[in-house]
Amino acid sequence: FFNDPPTTAIYTSIFAGRARCVYAPGIVLGGEIYRGASGAAGEAGHMSVHFAGRRCGCGARGCVEAYASGPAIAARAIEGLGTAGDTALAAIAAEDPGRVTAEAVCDAAAAGDGYASRILEETARILAVAVANLVHLFNPEVIVIGGGVAAAGDLLFEPLRAGVRRRAFRSATDVCRIVPAQLPQTAGIIGAAAVLKRALHGSL
Repeated sequence: FFNDPPTTAIYTSIFAGRARCVYAPGIVLGGEIYRGASGAAGEAGHMSVHFAGRRCGCGARGCVEAYASGPAIAARAIEGLGTAGDTALAAIAAEDPGRVTAEAVCDAAAAGDGYASRILEETARILAVAVANLVHLFNPEVIVIGGGVAAAGDLLFEPLRAGVRRRAFRSATDVCRIVPAQLPQTAGIIGAAAVLKRALHGSL
């Protein structure tokens, strides 16, 4: 994936199913995983994007995870159906609201559903706030986004990149790529195995 692996990088997954976790990046600084003073570094899913916003599962309000996790994307889609107009998601919700997942939103958006596209674009704008914060904090060379929602491709990444460029310093965005993971569903497992291997054998 990288001919010259970056020394400063951030990886995060946005799951499309019903898993609550969304945005807990792995942060690489100086070629090493950054864990923080107590191992709690990387909980960027609980950065606030709205001080009085939606309630998060952690108990706080306005966390990224309250807007951009798989269940949160689905919940926002369902909440807006009353004024959504013609959308395939309404028929899905009428049959079984549980089938309105982030994956269903992405699929509908890819099929040209205007309402689903608006939900996905709003998700990208919210993520752009969080990603711009990470760009300002860490000045990374690359931010890799995996998970099922990343499969939305340009429908997610184009407004996300544009939003980050609007919010973050150009000196930082000019050197930072925001790209989908090549192994979006399994990168976390591979990464965990690599960390275990390093812990046991001292190298990756």
